[in-house]
Amino acid sequence: MTLDNLRHAQYGNDGVQVDDPQNLTRMTDAQIQAAVSGVGKTPGYRTVLFGDSMTDTYETVGVPTVAYVAATGVATVTYPSHQMATGWMVYLWSRSYPGTEVIKGFWRAITRVDANTYTVQLPANMPGIPANWASALVRHQSLRSVQALVPWLQAVSGQRFDIVYNGALSGDTTQNALDRIERDCLAYSPQVVLMHCLGINDTSPGNGNIKDSTISANQREIVDRILESGSRLVIGNLTPVVAGEAAGRGTLANMARVLRLNKALREYCQNKPGCAPSGA
Repeated sequence: MTLDNLRHAQYGNDGVQVDDPQNLTRMTDAQIQAAVSGVGKTPGYRTVLFGDSMTDTYETVGVPTVAYVAATGVATVTYPSHQMATGWMVYLWSRSYPGTEVIKGFWRAITRVDANTYTVQLPANMPGIPANWASALVRHQSLRSVQALVPWLQAVSGQRFDIVYNGALSGDTTQNALDRIERDCLAYSPQVVLMHCLGINDTSPGNGNIKDSTISANQREIVDRILESGSRLVIGNLTPVVAGEAAGRGTLANMARVLRLNKALREYCQNKPGCAPSGA
């Protein structure tokens, strides 16, 4: 968008000026550039995102085809019209290989091949990982999701959060998150962690019969690890799911579990210094 386009966007089809909260139509080119770049503004809080899909969709999650060459560690990712350039970052993982590095995922720069394909360098000879990945997932740093919580929180707060890393991961159970909390959250020394609380994936039939007491204990450990690091925590509750959803969690019995888990989470968090529980 050019500066003239930006000015013209402040007018309706009839040429009458519409809402112009930043007075963009009366600013110089240099002033507009400063306004949209954030120059001169107070830096936001150093922030890490953590949790499961309710948080990780700050960036759009897609389903690619992944071909992995064990001898070299090169993974060729096919993702139609990916709009990525060499050097841009992606997070690549799969839920299909428990106990392997792939379930935790990899944050890597890409090498563009063409409009539909790029490569990513991964460790060579990863045990238990086939040439063609099943159920691969990818998150592109350059593609923001307009449906996610975090972009809207940024908008209403005036971009108060300087997001240095998205450490949330779709499909994670509470134990999955504990297994990687140091690598994908605490290692970035956040001032603030934004997180929809994990636990809904623990209730999926495919993840076994995990007891409520185990889920709550893991949730509390996640909360405590983050707060003990010196970070503040903005935490949303577990989110319900619609009836009939594919993972089989959308039952009345399971939603009753969610209510119990959320009640226990609120009671645990409400008087903890540095913790801001939310019913979002």
